[in-house]
Amino acid sequence: MTPDLHQHIFVDADNVHFVDAIQRGPEQFNFLFRGPNPLTPDPPYSFNYKGLCDGLETAAMKARHALQKPYRIIDINLMQWENADEVPMILTEYKFFRDYSELGEFHFWETNGTGLCAIDEALADPKVRNSLAMNISSWLGDQLEGRMEQLHNWLEFEPPTTVIYAHCEGGIDRTGELMGAYYLRWLNKSWAEMNALNFAIANRAFGCNNYRATLWYCIYLVESLQFKLDYSQAFKCYDPGDQPDGHYACGPPGYSDSPQS
Repeated sequence: MTPDLHQHIFVDADNVHFVDAIQRGPEQFNFLFRGPNPLTPDPPYSFNYKGLCDGLETAAMKARHALQKPYRIIDINLMQWENADEVPMILTEYKFFRDYSELGEFHFWETNGTGLCAIDEALADPKVRNSLAMNISSWLGDQLEGRMEQLHNWLEFEPPTTVIYAHCEGGIDRTGELMGAYYLRWLNKSWAEMNALNFAIANRAFGCNNYRATLWYCIYLVESLQFKLDYSQAFKCYDPGDQPDGHYACGPPGYSDSPQS
């Protein structure tokens, strides 16, 4: 069954995905992974440390890496305080790393996406759209600009072996936004490749608010950092009740207004 936006999904050996690795010394790497909730399935929740480690090690092996033990986890939680169901999950993770700081550290990066589509009629003037994109950190609460730099700094400068694990509940929508931005910023993925990769991992399109936020970040990369990204193609995104391939909620099929070649 294709996961719904609000369906609880928990970590196992097969649903953690390798994203990136940066070499820190001879045979030494730091790693970035993505996936779903690292807790046990039923409340009262507990942190599933063994299950997460099994998933991380399996994903590393599939990517032809080996995690050198002992490794330290940087756990990035993308859930929302406003979602009452997620509050006990957030607190469970926080308390685990508070009590077992030798195993890693907890970071709460609340992620909401945005309802503002960069190619809405109200933003038809490219000067207005590009100005908003270039100043994305002043209005987009998800702070993708700073978070991309932080992720890469951890990979480059934390002692080996550091393992970053980014997740929401299902590892699809909010995680798709954060990792989608990372694919664009650091892995040289195109706008089309990023959308395809998110779909392949989740077996459905990622959430519409998260898609819109990632589109804004893509335009930021073009306008502020001179990336050669063509964001002219609209892709389907997912809202609850959609079919897995989603619907067009930000630009119609065949949309083309990008200045990029």
